[in-house]
Amino acid sequence: MRFVLTRIWILAALVVLPSSLVYGAQTVLETQHVDIGLGYEDGEWDLHVHNETDDEEYEPGEALLYAGMGARTNRSASSAFNFIGVGAGQQYWRLPQSNVPGLLYLGVGTEEIAGGTFASWNNTDPRVNNAGPYVILELIDVRGPGEFSVWSSTDDGPLVWMSTYEGGITSDDRLYQLEGSHSHFNYGFTQAGLYEVDFRATAYLGPGATNPVTSDVATYHFGIEAVPEPATWGLLASGGALCALAYRRRWR
Repeated sequence: MRFVLTRIWILAALVVLPSSLVYGAQTVLETQHVDIGLGYEDGEWDLHVHNETDDEEYEPGEALLYAGMGARTNRSASSAFNFIGVGAGQQYWRLPQSNVPGLLYLGVGTEEIAGGTFASWNNTDPRVNNAGPYVILELIDVRGPGEFSVWSSTDDGPLVWMSTYEGGITSDDRLYQLEGSHSHFNYGFTQAGLYEVDFRATAYLGPGATNPVTSDVATYHFGIEAVPEPATWGLLASGGALCALAYRRRWR
């Protein structure tokens, strides 16, 4: 009898332990290779989350980009890192530009945009050194408990693309991605908690790069050692527990 009951409880546990945890309407992505996906076809933008590891796509609100304890690190003493928003040697959380086992490997991808879709243009931003054709990813707003930043690691130090620290969000808070490509960056967070990050994409159609096309604002969700209230998880767990309880009473 005990053997049968043990099997029942194991089956119930399997019911409530999916391979990708789901909290509310969000799938938690914490170790995969994932891109902020930027698509454009037939005059329509498609901003989404592309899980490269499992070949799955989500609407921006359907995925939680998660950083756990392994993302904790201490800020460099160099003043070049002041943009992060914590003092030298203080703790913050970083999703790194390089692929570190156990951490989310987060990039920005435009592979779905066919070559020749957008025009090159005279870009005067000193952070880039050619005319494109670029997709511009603009930071519009951040709602969360701390500061948010994006930068590239280079031999000359950090190349800062976005930072909410000192002066808030400006027109300089943007990065550039060539169509048909993808890149990886560092993402910094100064406090644990849930963040909503609003992005918007813009590019130019030819000839002459005179026709800008801009997406709607898309909200991406980050969890820094935090997840939303587990509504869906709770329902699944309750259902599994009730099922197991029914079997247990039956075998009594």
